Amino acid sequence: MIWKRLSDHGQNWRHAYKVLTLMEHPIKTGSELVSQQCQENMYAAQTLKDLQYLDRDGKDQGVNVRDEAKQLVALQSDEDRLREERAHVLKTKEKLAQTVTASSAAVGWWGVGWGAHKAEQA
Repeated sequence: MIWKRLSDHGQNWRHAYKVLTLMEHPIKTGSELVSQQCQENMYAAQTLKDLQYLDRDGKDQGVNVRDEAKQLVALQSDEDRLREERAHVLKTKEKLAQTVTASSAAVGWWGVGWGAHKAEQA
């Protein structure tokens, strides 16, 4: 469905925009296979770099799609930058896991019930 939505144009520009926004996450956080599959289908995003769509009021609704497509294609085209982005996401994920583990350890065995137990004693 993702690849199909990338080919939506005209008044369905929102479909393409949402898919472009969605794709950034698995490219940065997913497996290498996900990134590779996105790379193989990047031709569809390439075509969106030139999307033109004016709504009834004459407003250019294609500008966000064009910008998002340019950013995604640039990310996929630059292997060093993609590697850096993936490393940054992994490092952030590890930091978050350490923070969660540390806060869980700080709660200790008494957890939430400890406060209730102290209140009962008072």
